[in-house]
Amino acid sequence: MAAVSYPKIFNDERDAKIAKWNQMQAAWGTGKGWYSAQHPPVEFRPENPFCRFKAVGYAKLPSSKDEDGLVALFINKNYEEVSSNVKGFCDGIQKILSAPPQTSLGGSSFLSFGASQQQPNTQSNPNIAVEIDGRKPLPGIDPILWDQAKKDNPCPGNLIPVPMLGFTGLQRRLKAQELETKLHQGSLDGIASEIEELRSRSAQSTARRNELKEKQRHLGHRVIKAICRQEERRKRGLALLPEEEVLASGIEVLLQSLMAPGQSRGRLNELLSQRDRILSLPRASAPGHQFVFDESDAEGDRGKTFQQIEQLCRENQCALAQVIKTLKEDLQLMESCAREVREMTVR
Repeated sequence: MAAVSYPKIFNDERDAKIAKWNQMQAAWGTGKGWYSAQHPPVEFRPENPFCRFKAVGYAKLPSSKDEDGLVALFINKNYEEVSSNVKGFCDGIQKILSAPPQTSLGGSSFLSFGASQQQPNTQSNPNIAVEIDGRKPLPGIDPILWDQAKKDNPCPGNLIPVPMLGFTGLQRRLKAQELETKLHQGSLDGIASEIEELRSRSAQSTARRNELKEKQRHLGHRVIKAICRQEERRKRGLALLPEEEVLASGIEVLLQSLMAPGQSRGRLNELLSQRDRILSLPRASAPGHQFVFDESDAEGDRGKTFQQIEQLCRENQCALAQVIKTLKEDLQLMESCAREVREMTVR
């Protein structure tokens, strides 16, 4: 208190300036404060009650248990040297422990601590969160600030309040934050690689599924053909079923109606001949007499007749094309069935 309030070195106005300088050093949390010519100076640390650079943060408790078998090693090396040669350190530790060749060692994470810093032993006491919440604040921390930090803890079961004092504590916290950011980025990169691998496997699974679907369709056709052959062999020499007789009779009736002279085919041929004759009239007429089909003819009875004839021809043509297509498909099916029957007979 004497160094920041009333130092007695010169016993004049210079002591007031030294007091202000000591107050500034105490607020920084670093430096030495002279207060007497007969006594050594006091060293201002971040723990002094006048230090302004104080805060309380939160640190996550480790989630691993003793059953997991995790081991923490403290290596007196730089963080960059250790992180860049992880395999060499693991091989050296394996040789020191005389581990069998089939046992592999690996480092999951690395933390950087200062020369005078160490990691708290939170594994030895599972109730450390309860003890920290119930303990008194560290020297230099305002009890009101400490109590408020404990009340504002977002997750008391997983987080503990950690004091940050002075520039050194802030720098250590910043380095720890950078390290955690790197670890998070590494985790994100690992997740991204896993997602990419899953996408590749999904594409392969889709291609395999399409291939199996095509194979299943092909096998389904083969099964249908095998069933047809078996049914043909079983029903060889037997009479047609009623359904088959109805289908065959329907096809015969349709074919007879098409081939009859006075039915659709005959009428279609007659209409086609009339159309050809009408279209050939201009060429067969004498010079100077030409057949002209103008708008007045189209509006009259003659134009309506031509339109009806053309419409009827189109409808009949479409119907015949559909019938011919159906007959061709039936003939192809019959030929394939006959071919398979001959192959089965030869076998």
